Amino acid sequence: MVCSVASVKRVLLSAEEGILQPAGEGLWPLARASYSGRSEPLPSPVPTTLAGALSLLARRTLPISHPTAVAFLDESGAIASDRFFTVGCLKLAEPSILLRQIEKWRDRHHWYREIHVVDLTLKTLPLYKEVVDIVAAADCEFSCFVADRQVADPVARFGTPWKAYERLAAQLLHGSIRPKEIVTVLADNYSTPDGVVFEQDLRAAVNGRLHRLAIASVVRLDSKAATPLQIVDLLTSTVTFEFRQQAGLAGKRSPKAKLARHVRTRYGVKTCIGGVRVTKMNVACYTGGQGATIVIAPPAETDQ
Repeated sequence: MVCSVASVKRVLLSAEEGILQPAGEGLWPLARASYSGRSEPLPSPVPTTLAGALSLLARRTLPISHPTAVAFLDESGAIASDRFFTVGCLKLAEPSILLRQIEKWRDRHHWYREIHVVDLTLKTLPLYKEVVDIVAAADCEFSCFVADRQVADPVARFGTPWKAYERLAAQLLHGSIRPKEIVTVLADNYSTPDGVVFEQDLRAAVNGRLHRLAIASVVRLDSKAATPLQIVDLLTSTVTFEFRQQAGLAGKRSPKAKLARHVRTRYGVKTCIGGVRVTKMNVACYTGGQGATIVIAPPAETDQ
């Protein structure tokens, strides 16, 4: 079947812009907005047959093996008032594998409430250590950004607690996403004023810095609904605890202290103070724009 150049162009352009999707125009306008203003021209010469057009379209479509992941985002501390505030990220290519392991752990111990540091006692410490063992052995990457507000205050720099949280989260995700990887972000609920669109702003910030679609969607959830959010909260809290210890704000014999030591042991690091970078864990300290970076191992994508 021979087609005119104009008709083939319409096929290619409409397919790229999502017009051929059954849902039609008007669906997800904010997500679709990035397709306006195409970054690359149509090939020359333009195919003149429908088969040629479809072949070209197939080559311009992501393969089924394209790298994807889910990033779970949570924080430790109150950024508006606490000295230490940490944003943590647990990234998994296949979350269902870890979720099944945690569900088996819940069934063994009949633990069906949240995995939360407020329930950590000497009696429950062995159970929490088991969770850490499962996560440390799993195929996932944990990273976090620690801010000591007496050293560098992100709230003072960015003006409001929610803008500071957004900027720290954006830097954390920017450094945690691998080249070509497309990530869905599930973040713990964080209270913001009306008119603050954390999800859209976070996605736009990271995609803008990487000059591509790196984050497909950002969704905020109650941590009760997502076990991985509880896990990243646990890891983030234990990392922050060591910083509080060094500042003389926490002891060394409490259940939290023992769990924090266990986390460092299982990830093979002596200390997180000053930052640390190993294959499955990356901790960076916020320095107010003076060069602190989050980069996973091997190196993640950088600005072009």
